[in-house]
Amino acid sequence: LPLRADTLIICQPYIHANSLFQCRQCQDLLENNLAHKRPIEVLVGKKNLEVRPLAVNKGEIVKRILYEHPQAEFVFCAGDDKTDEDMFRALVPFAAPQTPSHTPLAIPDAASGASTPRRKVTMEAPLGAGDGSGEEAGKKLPPVELSLRPEGVFSTAVGSSSKKTLARWHVTSPQEVIESMLALAKGEAAKL
Repeated sequence: LPLRADTLIICQPYIHANSLFQCRQCQDLLENNLAHKRPIEVLVGKKNLEVRPLAVNKGEIVKRILYEHPQAEFVFCAGDDKTDEDMFRALVPFAAPQTPSHTPLAIPDAASGASTPRRKVTMEAPLGAGDGSGEEAGKKLPPVELSLRPEGVFSTAVGSSSKKTLARWHVTSPQEVIESMLALAKGEAAKL
């Protein structure tokens, strides 16, 4: 099987493997012989097996982006894989109260004038902010106040509606993601 090594992540694609058996066997070896000795996690994604440090994931990247761009007023994250759940989890504290899971993507109607009152959200420096360790020149980075409002957060699961997810919205295909983004850009309400 081919092996892909990113900077901090080892990913074993098994799309061309003879069977899923090889992937499960490798996963079992990693979890039972290495994961308890090192701060890593082993994930089975969409046609891949991923080994990564515990604090290196899409959720930590989202936190870093928000911390480094506190003026951001809009976040749209979409994904179709188990590894995307870290990203959705990172957005939960910034989103409006949870609506029923798997709600089709819908944009709040700006014409109604209804908006969530601005609330101050302060964020501590996440891992990797600044110099990569959450500290700069030996000093802890200060918390920042975010401009992000709940109606500006869109976490979107792509795929089967039966998939359990932390995403607040759901679409069935990548094409629906594109259509929703176009509707957002045009300022239209999307009912997909």
